[in-house]
Amino acid sequence: MFTDIETKKKLKGFADLIHPVTIDNFVDEYWEKQVLHIKRDDPEFFSSLFSIDDLDKLLEYSRPRGSSLRVVKSQQPLNPTIYENQDGSLNLNQLYAAYADGYTIVVNEIQRFWDPIKAMIQNTRAFTSHNAVANLYLTPENEKALSPHYDSHDVFALQISGQKHWIVYDDTHFKTPLLHSFQPIFQREQLTGAREITLKA
Repeated sequence: MFTDIETKKKLKGFADLIHPVTIDNFVDEYWEKQVLHIKRDDPEFFSSLFSIDDLDKLLEYSRPRGSSLRVVKSQQPLNPTIYENQDGSLNLNQLYAAYADGYTIVVNEIQRFWDPIKAMIQNTRAFTSHNAVANLYLTPENEKALSPHYDSHDVFALQISGQKHWIVYDDTHFKTPLLHSFQPIFQREQLTGAREITLKA
C-alpha cells in the first residue's frame, strides 16, 4: 500500500522531466532545433530527484574528489590542494569557504553518487539512445562559474533550488559542433541574438 509520501518519492522518468510538453512535441519541435524553456509554478517539482539538503549529505558521506569535483569562478578553477586534505579526502570547511568566496561547486557525473539521479539518467539514455551524464552546479548569488561558451552535446538544465539567470545566444558560430571538439570561450560582443532566461526551482 502506497501513502501520499511514498507516491511523491517516485522516481521521475524522461517524460516527467519535460512535462507538460509531450515527447512527440519535444522531438518534432525542439530537440536539436531550438531552446525549450518550461515554466512551472512548482518549486518542489524535482524534490524526489535531488535537493539542496541532499547536496550536504552527498558531500559529507560520498566525498567526491579528483575529477568528480571542480571548484571554479569565472572560468578559473581553484587548485584542489586548497579543498582536499593531504590524503586526497575532501576538506569540507575549505570547500564551503571557497563557496562563500564566490566559487561554484561542480560535482561531475553525480549519478555515481545519488541513486534517484542514476535512475533518471538510465531512463534518459534509454529514451535518447545516447550516452547521458548529470553534473551538478552550486553557484553563489551574483556569481558565475563559466564565461560564454558552447557545449558539444545537448544540455538539459534542471533548476532544483533558487534561480539562475541565463543568456542564450544564436548558434551562428558553430552549428552542431562535433562531440569533444575544441570549445572556445567567447566575448559577449562576438555573439548575437541574446535571449535572457531565468530558471526558477
